[in-house]
Amino acid sequence: MKLFSGIGGVLSLAFVGFALANLWSVALFRKDVAQCIWAFASALGMSFGLYAVYLHQRIAALEKRLTERE
Repeated sequence: MKLFSGIGGVLSLAFVGFALANLWSVALFRKDVAQCIWAFASALGMSFGLYAVYLHQRIAALEKRLTERE
């Protein structure tokens, strides 16, 4: 499972690099469009990050509750 997670991380970083290169080419011609794209991507990233933290906390609480029952 760690292998799939590592592969997914590397692919995600490659995708982010590709997206930033495309965003840079857009920024050379239309700075306002690039800022809108960057703001949208940042908002998505922040919401996914907060959701991941929330899920991590929920899983930790469930695991703690299960170990206390045993």
